[in-house]
Amino acid sequence: MTRTDGRAGVFVVDDHPVVADGVTALLAATTDLTVIGSSTERPMAITQVERIRPAVVLLDLRMHGNYAPGMPAAIKGVAPDTRVLLHTATEEPEPVQAALTAGADGVVYKDSRLLVEALRAVLAEDVPFVDPRLGLRDPVRGDGRSALQVLSPREYELLCAIADGRSTREMARDLFLTESTVRSYLKSLFTKLGVHSRVEALAEARRLALI
Repeated sequence: MTRTDGRAGVFVVDDHPVVADGVTALLAATTDLTVIGSSTERPMAITQVERIRPAVVLLDLRMHGNYAPGMPAAIKGVAPDTRVLLHTATEEPEPVQAALTAGADGVVYKDSRLLVEALRAVLAEDVPFVDPRLGLRDPVRGDGRSALQVLSPREYELLCAIADGRSTREMARDLFLTESTVRSYLKSLFTKLGVHSRVEALAEARRLALI
């Protein structure tokens, strides 16, 4: 993992460049952490993380208007030793929980109050760091299983895309998938939710407090 002058390298993924500037300034006051790069686009971030192997990726959970709960798994796929800390302003616990299930090592609010503590924690601990101000909950289906455990990160990502009103073509474009692959994931999503359409999927997701 990349270290600079003995400091753990942090890579910031956020669609607002000012966030990376703020994190850089904050970590400049520490002796053990430093920002070594940033990206405003998810695909470019994956490429850069694979190349530089930062100690931690500070990942904005919602970028360009949509969630990508599968992003932690994608990062781990190219840099298995890199830790992933979610950096979020959302008050919706479901996307956060889905991303933690997908391999994120922790989550912290974007107000910077606990950021340094959270970064140090995910570097030092095997137990995920969860900002105590986040009221994480795990909605339960009628059969007793967690709905977020039932859905894969990709299926949850598509559920969020449905909620945003995106078409199959737009989902394929945004997620770098073929339209046939999107339709296959949607079919699996509908089956797991016990529905037959996007309208029914949204209604069931809202009943389970998934979105």
